[in-house]
Amino acid sequence: MYKIILMIAIFINTVFATQIELTQEEKQFIKNHPKIILGSDKTWEPFVVVTKDGEVTGYDQDVLNLINKITGANFIVQPTVWNDAVQKAKNGTIDGISTGAVIEARKKFLNSSIPYISMQAMYFTSTMTNKDNIQTVDDIDGKIIGIQKGNGFEKESARKFTNSKIIEYPDFSDLVEAVATQKVDVMMGDLATFYMAKKLEMPYLRPFAKLDKKLILVFSFRKDLPEAIGIINKALKHIGKDKLNELTAKWFGQIGMAKKDSGFKELLSSNEQKYLEQKKEIKMCVDPDWLPFEKIQNGKHIGIAADYIKIIAQQINIPITLVQTSSWSQSIEKTKNRECDIYSLVSKTPKREEYMDFITPYLKTPIVIATKKIDYFITDINYIIDKKIGIVKGYSLIELYKKRFPNINIVEVDSISDGLSKVEKGEIFGYLDNSIAITSQIKKEYVGILEISGKFDTKLDFGIATRNDEKELLSIFNKAIGHMDEKIKIKILNSWIGEVNRVDKDLIKLSPEEKKYLTTKKEINMCVDPNWMPFEKIDKNGNYQGILSEYIKLFSQRLNIE
Repeated sequence: MYKIILMIAIFINTVFATQIELTQEEKQFIKNHPKIILGSDKTWEPFVVVTKDGEVTGYDQDVLNLINKITGANFIVQPTVWNDAVQKAKNGTIDGISTGAVIEARKKFLNSSIPYISMQAMYFTSTMTNKDNIQTVDDIDGKIIGIQKGNGFEKESARKFTNSKIIEYPDFSDLVEAVATQKVDVMMGDLATFYMAKKLEMPYLRPFAKLDKKLILVFSFRKDLPEAIGIINKALKHIGKDKLNELTAKWFGQIGMAKKDSGFKELLSSNEQKYLEQKKEIKMCVDPDWLPFEKIQNGKHIGIAADYIKIIAQQINIPITLVQTSSWSQSIEKTKNRECDIYSLVSKTPKREEYMDFITPYLKTPIVIATKKIDYFITDINYIIDKKIGIVKGYSLIELYKKRFPNINIVEVDSISDGLSKVEKGEIFGYLDNSIAITSQIKKEYVGILEISGKFDTKLDFGIATRNDEKELLSIFNKAIGHMDEKIKIKILNSWIGEVNRVDKDLIKLSPEEKKYLTTKKEINMCVDPNWMPFEKIDKNGNYQGILSEYIKLFSQRLNIE
């Protein structure tokens, strides 16, 4: 029996020992170092995960476990604060660091292995940050950037923005929380950032741009331990990319990644596929000033419609190119002249049907009117038929309301911004548009100045329109919208409108007594549960956070009190 056990042990040792060839110095190094300690940050999940029982797991330790298995070494991760880990490695208290990038300053005291993982680094901001303010890398300069203390990769990247203030945080979790709660505007991260945000029950991060380089992680060792580098490099080469990718999938999965389209091409007929191959590019006209639906900002298409179009472009696998215009009426002219193949978002009218086809609508919204503050609520357009009502030139509402109310006094304006501005100046009584667009603009620019003073029985359906002389486009776009995941549609709407941003909340009227009470009260004192996330909490800096805090902010804005 003992002989059999001994033979099995010898067999196992022989198999593992012959998987890679180590030098005598490397073998002696393993013998002389029963533990080889690599420091890392305790908050960098899922690279480093510490269980409730104190066991260290995570992506890095799994990679090291594979290395240990094929070399007979005992590399282990020691979780701590990142800056402390770097200092301990520099002072010789530990053998090296894990989860680190190759930084010039560290080359003086550390040697680095070949990479064991690389990820596209991204810039993140809060989902509650106005998308107009932070959309591209160019928008970062002048904003507050949060980085983790001791993270050379982040520090080096942040210093490029010479007009920005940089704030360092000791823990990665503190940094994520700072961005989510808008204490800082921007941070850098990768897939692990999504993981940590989800764990902290603060999924309020929005990636908006790529860094110009990837985050490449290596194991680094003190310069007096060259054998460790040799062992690690040989083992990583032996393990190979496929096995490392398996571990990446295990710990990161599809966190924060857009799902690859499955099966859309199979939905297209052979004629539709041939059409797209020959077409090569689809030209698009949009409303250049109609947020949150869409806008042309710095030459780029943004808004709800833009997010839909991006997904459709991925599905059909050919570019959908924006045609630059300065007004909606200009977009109409270009589309009539066949300079554009599609409207990104539009409602159907008899005149438009002369030159366009319309897909099944994916948005429906009521029509409302914005005015200065008045003491009554308008439910019938006949009550204001003699007053000047602004509508954007070329909008379907002009055709619709002129047909229904021949005596209506419509003033054509250039854009929603132009219309609301004319209301504020008293040039027109009110501005007519859909509830979502008006609510968004009032929140941004006219709180306390203009209000939604009426809601009518008219509802508009919005969707994509395609040129009617190329019939394949209609069926392709109908299939693309139908194939889109409903969860993605909801996510797009929520990112631009917000789940609680509904028009009926703007339509609530206060009585004279209630208004007088608020004028006198000025401030309402509130008690909360200081530790009840995700609903609410008070952080260490005294800031109120959580789901309920967002509702309270909305109440405060709508009531114009603190």
